[in-house]
Amino acid sequence: MRKLEGKTKKETSKGMAIAISFLTWFSVFAFWFLLWLLISVIVGLKLIFPSPIDTFKRLFELFVTPSFYAIVLGSILRVLVGTLIAFVTGILLAVLSNAWKIMKKVLYRLLVVIKSTPVVSFIIVAFLW
Repeated sequence: MRKLEGKTKKETSKGMAIAISFLTWFSVFAFWFLLWLLISVIVGLKLIFPSPIDTFKRLFELFVTPSFYAIVLGSILRVLVGTLIAFVTGILLAVLSNAWKIMKKVLYRLLVVIKSTPVVSFIIVAFLW
């Protein structure tokens, strides 16, 4: 391979790829950060739409409190338990519907209703719950 200022073409192109990847990531981050900042300035109410600067300040304030980690760990555990329950329930219902055709017909109707319901309505129900 031909050397380019002490580096091969392959090394140079790998470095350029890394630089382009970083610049792409940084550009996307900067876009969303500035959009968030702009919207928070337009809204003007910290309680409704806080700025990213206020949000990160508060996050770093919370990092030093012991209760923060206990709350985060509790939330992660609840998500994991809920996912495990959903996984086990799904497998159980799949086995039952494969074993009994009547169960498959009953679950099929329920599945059609769930699939035809917009996701937004589930989000609203989750917020109300």
